[in-house]
Amino acid sequence: MEERFPLQKGQSAEIAAPQSGHGKKTNKKKMLGILAAAVAVLLALVVGLGIYNTPENRLARQLDLGARYLEEQNYAEAVLAFEKAIQLDERCMSAYDNGIQAYLNLDEPENLRIFYEKALEAARSLEGEALDADAEAIVSIYLAAMDVYGDTDRALELWEEGYEKSGQDGRLRDSLVDTYLERAKGFMADGDYEESLRDYDRMLELDGQNDGVQKGLADCLKEYLDLLMEQGDFARVQELTEKYASALPGFDFKIYQDEIALREQMEVDNRDFMQQVYELMSAENYEGMYELFWGLEDEDAQAFWDRLERMEVKRYLYFPEGNNNQTGMGVGVYRWPDWPFLDVEAGEIWMASPYYFYYGPYINGSRSGEGVSYDAANSGWVFSGTWSDDAPNGLGRLYYANAEWAGRYYEVEGNLVNGLWDGHVDAHVYVITDAYENWTGATEGDLSFTANMGVPVDRTDEFLAHPNIKDWEVGEEGGVYAFDFIDQTNFWGSFYWGEPLGVFGFGEVPDCSMEWTGQ
Repeated sequence: MEERFPLQKGQSAEIAAPQSGHGKKTNKKKMLGILAAAVAVLLALVVGLGIYNTPENRLARQLDLGARYLEEQNYAEAVLAFEKAIQLDERCMSAYDNGIQAYLNLDEPENLRIFYEKALEAARSLEGEALDADAEAIVSIYLAAMDVYGDTDRALELWEEGYEKSGQDGRLRDSLVDTYLERAKGFMADGDYEESLRDYDRMLELDGQNDGVQKGLADCLKEYLDLLMEQGDFARVQELTEKYASALPGFDFKIYQDEIALREQMEVDNRDFMQQVYELMSAENYEGMYELFWGLEDEDAQAFWDRLERMEVKRYLYFPEGNNNQTGMGVGVYRWPDWPFLDVEAGEIWMASPYYFYYGPYINGSRSGEGVSYDAANSGWVFSGTWSDDAPNGLGRLYYANAEWAGRYYEVEGNLVNGLWDGHVDAHVYVITDAYENWTGATEGDLSFTANMGVPVDRTDEFLAHPNIKDWEVGEEGGVYAFDFIDQTNFWGSFYWGEPLGVFGFGEVPDCSMEWTGQ
């Protein structure tokens, strides 16, 4: 049978065959393929859109947005971005960390603190792997405490919390040590050594080998131990020596141990000596007091002065019954105001010492009641009167105890306020023996005056009005008055007015000197 459609070279029979119903099926398949492809694309878009809008991706985009605003110094927008990130994840530490940095550049302290407190609560809630994963941001959050609060105590409290939370991070440790060190130095400057040492104790735990900590602790201990030695608190010195001996191997604690041993022996010697003073003054034996301090061969008094100078004490109290509360009858030795301590080792000691004694009642170490004081420096002046607030307040009498030795008797009576004469003051000088050659008998010079808190207010008029005063003159330092007695023109005297005038130990004691000029 003859072929109707001869095959061309390279053409298959199937292709060359005439079209029939099978062609329609082929088109349908193509349409289905296109549709399937479209569905696949649509599904991909849906899936992609879903992935794009997952919380993780949304969070990442907010963090990136906030970081960009932060870099651009657009801090308000940065805060909004990080707050939106926190809405997506309430424990996103990086959002809190960066949000704090953005807030610190805004003048919104209240909002900053609210945000910071939320960050702390979030950090506190983390444990285990979550804590480890955000360790960097958590440390940064805690380190911001000082910038947020501006309060050293609060910052230290939070840094201590963060130090433990972070597994003792080195940056928080360094911040703790540096800040404790500054606070300890401040306590030391204020004289609060116990608080300073508490901070150093913590620093020793954190970084005991730190050079700054070692030096600061050594400086603090030296000042405090010197003060405790001055106060006689040897028990506390011993405690601190034992506590810090291993922490400060280079510190010379032995010098304090040796000094304590010396001071304890000095205390025994001082009490023995003050017992003698107590017995003499309670008996009003001022001649005995003179012999005690001015005896030519008496070394006890000189040794006593040496010990007081070595101890650098401004007062030393003795109670026969050993009263710990320093209340009751006792005797005390007191240093003259503003008198410098002398160098014992250089031998700068002399018998006439800048101290005076008091015998009488005490209340908690303060002189109060009817008491007597004796001037050991001049070995002659005695004051008896009313004391309160550790000073003469009320009526009092100042007189020269060793009148026969001095050849004159001097007496002042009046009212005192904190050791200074105030109001009318009766002052008289008597020549009573022949201590001054060619003179015998007793002659009185009336040197009474009126004072306002130690300053004479009418001395010129009273002196000029007194019948025994023949002449007077004012000296450069408050006044020197010279006079001749009418009945003995060859007797001359002078009276020095220091200002303010008062009782020894509180004011200037008027210096009256008498001199025989010849018949």
